[in-house]
Amino acid sequence: MPAFHFANPHYATTVGLSRYFVAKQMTQPDPDDVVRSRIALLKDYSPAYTQLSYALDLMQAGKASLPQTYQWLTYELEIWKSKGH
Repeated sequence: MPAFHFANPHYATTVGLSRYFVAKQMTQPDPDDVVRSRIALLKDYSPAYTQLSYALDLMQAGKASLPQTYQWLTYELEIWKSKGH
């Protein structure tokens, strides 16, 4: 996993930003066009198609709820922290 970390050093940061975005959506929802543009920015920040991109795609398509996405992002951050990243 450390090799993946160096291949994509911004992944943990992008997960954190995505988690903030999802939490904001749960408390203060933005219009769909704003959501789409923010998701596009998050994907641009981490260009490789990762589990994060997949999770955001599922959320945007309505196949994963905001709480489910937030829970996954929290879990993903905890994994990275436990590995010392």
